[in-house]
Amino acid sequence: MVFRISATKVPAGYVFVDGLSVGDVGSVVLRDRRVLSTDGIFIVIVTVDKDTGQVVSGPDLISRDLSTSRPRTRCSSRRVSRCSRPSKTGARGPRSGQVIKNSIRDSLSKYLYEQMRRRPMIIPIVVEV
Repeated sequence: MVFRISATKVPAGYVFVDGLSVGDVGSVVLRDRRVLSTDGIFIVIVTVDKDTGQVVSGPDLISRDLSTSRPRTRCSSRRVSRCSRPSKTGARGPRSGQVIKNSIRDSLSKYLYEQMRRRPMIIPIVVEV
């Protein structure tokens, strides 16, 4: 059996394979992957008492593709603990999980940029018990 390969060029573009699907990958997915590949990821897990707002466990910090030193990690941990505390601005009751997540994300984003000049993807996970 003889196969002949045509010498004519066929126009083609990139084909992205994403898990089980093949085809066009959204721009948000590509942007997130670009951030992960250049700046890394920082995951924060903290458990908070939903009645008092006090930290019960954590914060646990997980980082990938970041060269974080032990002092930076300790400082990041202190910042997260500060973000988790109940507000002293006159607001009644503990802060909601979403408010704590936003506070953690903002605080760590500023700190990591000041220290490393990088903007990793920060994923705060607040477990209310």
